[in-house]
Amino acid sequence: MALSYEPLWQFLNDIHLSKMEFAQRVDISNATLAKIGKNEPITLTIIEKICTEFNCSISNIVVHIPDAYPSIPLNLLKIGTIVNCQCYPLGTSSRSKVTRTVKAASINQPCVIIGRTNKPSDENPYFLIAPLNLKEDPEAILDIPFKQSTINNTNVNGYIQLSKLGTTSAKFIEKIVGKIPRYFIDYKIHGIIKKIEPILVSSGIIHDSFLTNNFLLPDENNLSSH
Repeated sequence: MALSYEPLWQFLNDIHLSKMEFAQRVDISNATLAKIGKNEPITLTIIEKICTEFNCSISNIVVHIPDAYPSIPLNLLKIGTIVNCQCYPLGTSSRSKVTRTVKAASINQPCVIIGRTNKPSDENPYFLIAPLNLKEDPEAILDIPFKQSTINNTNVNGYIQLSKLGTTSAKFIEKIVGKIPRYFIDYKIHGIIKKIEPILVSSGIIHDSFLTNNFLLPDENNLSSH
């Protein structure tokens, strides 16, 4: 069993509190903060102290992850979540020689989750993702501007690079770094993907079942709440 403090980082992001402000507020040392950052065990006393300070449960701080599962809890990898990962081009197997070469030469980058495989029993689902660019690229083919989003607790505007759509496995996602409003992904990005779906399928870039088999999932919450 492994530990993940990803729920804590998400919680701090939601209340707009930096890691250093968090450490000062609960009066923990830099060494303890470093342990949390490395997903290492800390004392139950400290966890209880955090829960008391923020009036939250232990599940908002840390979760235990079975060894067979990815380090980030799957329920946190929702559509609209911005993650640091490598983006494998559509139509390329992550196990192929070409992709292994690309992976070795590439670095993790901010990508937004657009969809995921719909198999409740799947311990390592695949995600449809698109890289983000915070600057306008004059040579871009299909960069969609977005606003009112956060990366590393900073408000940002940028572009979703749909021309570079790709996939990744949950186990290759390094960490969560921000989010784009879910309603924007549903109404803007999904709408565009549906329009270009025939091109993606007919050109052999992606298998039709990848898009039609509930890959673009509805939100758990009613969209009218946005």
